[in-house]
Amino acid sequence: AEVAQGVARSLPADPRRFLLSFLPIERRSLQRNGVYVHNIRYWSDVLPTLARPGEPVTVRIDPRNLAVIYVCGPQGRYYDVPYADLRHPPVALWEVQAASKALHRSGRARPREHELFK
Repeated sequence: AEVAQGVARSLPADPRRFLLSFLPIERRSLQRNGVYVHNIRYWSDVLPTLARPGEPVTVRIDPRNLAVIYVCGPQGRYYDVPYADLRHPPVALWEVQAASKALHRSGRARPREHELFK
């Protein structure tokens, strides 16, 4: 480790947890068929073990890549939860927001997931 002004510098002990600590947090209710974030459904077999349907869960999202969200479970551990439809390509938050606005202007009050990716 390098020493600067008497303070030892080192890498974080858990780089993944360090990265997650900077990502935006959203609260969502777990549904029977997964978690919805920005009208995109996410699913993993771990979800039913983290909460019951209707219960809130804490979600962290990486605005650069919405293909995976991170759902907080017991003891503060985060679980990777991918799109429910794995055929969708990775997209950034700004892309989903732009598609949503365009669909809204064309008369779609609440765009469906497949429309966002189209």
